Amino acid sequence: MSADFAILSESTLHDRYLRVESRLVRYPDGREVAFDIVGHPKNEHHFVVVFVYFTARRSAVLLREFAQAALPQRGSLANLPTGGFDPRKHASRAEAARAELSEEAQLRGGEWVCLLPPDHPGVLEAKWCRNRFTPFLCIDPEPDPAHGALDAEEHLTAQEVPLQAVLSA
Repeated sequence: MSADFAILSESTLHDRYLRVESRLVRYPDGREVAFDIVGHPKNEHHFVVVFVYFTARRSAVLLREFAQAALPQRGSLANLPTGGFDPRKHASRAEAARAELSEEAQLRGGEWVCLLPPDHPGVLEAKWCRNRFTPFLCIDPEPDPAHGALDAEEHLTAQEVPLQAVLSA
């Protein structure tokens, strides 16, 4: 399908924490449509997300995390441990996921399952966003007494909740 669409031009409109690009696309029927595309280039436009499950307690870990875009209605959102894949720090996406679990949930170890095939490019965050994510499942991790530090802008707490609470969140 992509062979029927052509990118005619791209330019950067804004570049700070996120990059916003203008993209002009020609459709198969000849129309030209302009889009704003957003992404996080520092992390190669790739993130990891970890769902933590404790089998014996049938529970999971949710974060209560400050979300700048949620203001003024809310200051925080329920979230899963999530972070960017930075090739300067991480040898693989799995390593990035383990680091985020340590930093945000203060957990380590467990049985890890990548929920995408090895050659998958990642799930698009949204159709107008370059960011992709790779989801992981971590089963029965343990507390990490030497957990990693949060990033400077992060403000969050992790809590174990019954699986039923996650399904209704």
